[in-house]
Amino acid sequence: MSQADIDTLMRLNGGPKVDFRKGRKLGPNDRLIAWKKPAQRPKGCTEEEFDALPASMTLRHVGLTASASGHRTQTITLVITLLDAVAYPLQQLGELYLQRWSVEPHFREIQINLGRTCCAARHPSWWKRK
Repeated sequence: MSQADIDTLMRLNGGPKVDFRKGRKLGPNDRLIAWKKPAQRPKGCTEEEFDALPASMTLRHVGLTASASGHRTQTITLVITLLDAVAYPLQQLGELYLQRWSVEPHFREIQINLGRTCCAARHPSWWKRK
């Protein structure tokens, strides 16, 4: 959990593949991994924000298989600050991630109505629009 008591669940896109043999095993494709603070400050991060970051953070990597009718099955990796595997099982985390994407078309509609189309988010290719 962060200093602001805000938890996050996000998809890990790009970058190196997650090695589910590393870290502390919580279950199949479910690991606790320590992420270290980068040596250099990333662009878009002020020096004050960067200095306030902890030296390392324990996060949960979860590998899920997602499928939807008419779409190919895909394996996705989620990075989560909710570390308790009993309180937050894989199935519920997958459902929570899908709920997040179910509101995306509404955000898109609002952006179009306001004339703000430059910041459109992409939905996962396996998610079926209704």
